[in-house]
Amino acid sequence: NCTSLKAITLPDSVTTIGASAFEGDNVLKTVNVGTGLKTIGKRAFYECTALEAINLPSGLTGIGEYAFYNCYTLTSIEVPGTLKTIPDYAFKNCSGLNNVILNEGINNIGSYAFLWCSNLKYIDLPLSIKSIGSGAFSECASLRSFVIPEGVTAINSETFRNCESLKTITIPYTVTNIFAYYGTYGEPPIYGYKSLTDVYFTGDEDEWNRVTGREFILNDNVTLHFESSAPADHTFGEWEITSEPTCIKVGKKSRTCEDCGYTETEDIPALGHNYNAVTVAPTCSAQGYTTHTCTRCGDTYNDTLVPATGHNYASWSFTASTHWQICSVCGARSQAAVHIYDDDQDASCNVCGFEREVTPPVHQHNYSANWLSNNTQHWHECTECGEISDIANHIYDNNSDTSCNVCGYTRTVTPPAPQTDTKITLESKRVLVGKE
Repeated sequence: NCTSLKAITLPDSVTTIGASAFEGDNVLKTVNVGTGLKTIGKRAFYECTALEAINLPSGLTGIGEYAFYNCYTLTSIEVPGTLKTIPDYAFKNCSGLNNVILNEGINNIGSYAFLWCSNLKYIDLPLSIKSIGSGAFSECASLRSFVIPEGVTAINSETFRNCESLKTITIPYTVTNIFAYYGTYGEPPIYGYKSLTDVYFTGDEDEWNRVTGREFILNDNVTLHFESSAPADHTFGEWEITSEPTCIKVGKKSRTCEDCGYTETEDIPALGHNYNAVTVAPTCSAQGYTTHTCTRCGDTYNDTLVPATGHNYASWSFTASTHWQICSVCGARSQAAVHIYDDDQDASCNVCGFEREVTPPVHQHNYSANWLSNNTQHWHECTECGEISDIANHIYDNNSDTSCNVCGYTRTVTPPAPQTDTKITLESKRVLVGKE
């Protein structure tokens, strides 16, 4: 349902592409596969009709049947030698396929594996191939020549059915059977065309005469050549690059004999990386390094690591409520926080030294409960600042009362003189005053 997915890259951690994983995706064009892939399930890319390129990594060990069926825009495929068997119908109807590279290590090509690969002109089989299934190259209408590797012992029915451009086949002396009635239609290995002109057998005539079913590969138009009569020289055309070399991957080139259609293939050495170095200086918080980037493929790696220089924080900066430090190199701000004081009356921040204005609190008097007094007044006094409050004169009940009713101050009172009755007698101008 990924209707707009045109390219996908699978990481090295992916080991399996499941059965029918991308079946019917008619938008997907490119698949980049990581090195960890081991298996591709049955019909994984079945009818991915827009698929143009996919890489099969070394280490791949299994492909399911019909894995790339009807991927008719796929033009090139390289199969690693770790895959021992190309399964039945694996590349059936990949009609755009014109370049197939099979690496050494592959042992078997399944039945109808390349059926209807109508644009395939040549294919170079590795010497490790031991069997070629029925109809493996049927309907490959552009195939001009074919060399069966030594070690193959049988040519199965319909192997080259309707290969209408095929002119030459080389058969090794190891082949002992040519089966005529084994395929779906019960037809000989070579059937339905008249283009074949030459069959080269690498053994002698006696060995050829021991091959069962040899008559099914010959007709009146075909000349049989034995090892001694094989043409010594080919008339090759120009080399044609079939797979461009990359920085790390060997390319392929081929040329075809103009007389017999035999195709010769050679490797093109890998180009090797062409790195351009760019140095990145260290910063306060990041290490420095040198980046090497290939100008051809973009591969990159880093080396020459230089430790980060670390920040250079200057003096504190602050506002009335916060403080911080700023790196003099990069401007990074650090340790931003509010000021810290011991208490409400502390004027200096304990961290940055910022001085704030502090208004002293209003003094709350703490008057003693005990009265202070002198001989005329009493009062309360603040125990902290000595401020006097409630000052007033002593209060007594009367003049003879010695104790102040408020503060308890005791005074000294002189008692009054005793009072007596007085009688005055006038005697001869003399006044006598006395008690009765």
